[in-house]
Amino acid sequence: MPATLDRVYEGLAMVFVLCFTAMFFIDRVQFQSRLTELLGKARRLPPVWRVPASDPIPGLLWFPIMALSVVDTLGPHPAAHQHVPWTLWQKAFLSMAAVVFVLLFIGGTHLKRRQRRAEELELSRGVLFDNIRRAARKIGFYRSVVPRVYVLPDVSEAPLCAQFGCAVLIPRQLLDSMGRREIDALAVWQLCRQSNQYSSPPLRALLACDVVVACLLEWLVPGSAIRWLALLPLLAAQFVALSVYLPRALARAELRAVELTGDPEVFLSAMAGLYRFSAAPVSNALLHEIERRYGIAADRILGLLAERTAPVADRYPTSGSYLTTGL
Repeated sequence: MPATLDRVYEGLAMVFVLCFTAMFFIDRVQFQSRLTELLGKARRLPPVWRVPASDPIPGLLWFPIMALSVVDTLGPHPAAHQHVPWTLWQKAFLSMAAVVFVLLFIGGTHLKRRQRRAEELELSRGVLFDNIRRAARKIGFYRSVVPRVYVLPDVSEAPLCAQFGCAVLIPRQLLDSMGRREIDALAVWQLCRQSNQYSSPPLRALLACDVVVACLLEWLVPGSAIRWLALLPLLAAQFVALSVYLPRALARAELRAVELTGDPEVFLSAMAGLYRFSAAPVSNALLHEIERRYGIAADRILGLLAERTAPVADRYPTSGSYLTTGL
């Protein structure tokens, strides 16, 4: 029984490693693509961040580990005072936990200082805040994810604000030039990229594949060291598969944002304003797909992409104490 439990624990540890690396890869691609389109070019991204794909995997793996721990506790034990050496998986797990704890302890003070700066730019009430939260409920997130809303006086603050969970980043300059419906469309576009419908399908598929692979390794491969070495090509294959899948997932997220906006012309106008602001290249594939799906004429698309400024009456307020009170 103890030997069987050790093999099961080792298999769960392999699944955990494979799923966590996939989770970080998905989050990093989403994080970088969103900031690149918002800032116009790739910037140096923070080494630690927390975004939606981080939430489901620990919970999925925590329950079987706890259940097996109970079985191990209630099962037969060696005679009293008999020394039982730690297994390899126990040593590896404790070593990784110690390294993670030390790194978190070292970086904790710095992260708290950065988070206080981000909180200064966060909205807590107001019409813009309420509209974005309402859109987030329609889009769908993991229960523990609450999107934050930041108004950025300087876009250089974007990586900082996007670092601490699901976030909608609105540059102050766009509030001064775009209408409310366009700002709402921009918020929906950001939320769709961070929703569970973007990250859950690949994570569920990879979790199922990783469980099968871990079972086969525990059954067919005799040595523990060889089993862990076999994870390296599996990690590489996982990254290749995600590299093929994620661009399509981003495209589907953008089309879902068009549907949720309810007006493809407003969405195109909002994206045109964003691209002019950030000097990012316009996605021709997205334009062609919107033209095909919604029958918008090419000359009409060119008109929507042209530069314009919304009337003051159509914009969200940005004067007075709006950034602190939301009024």
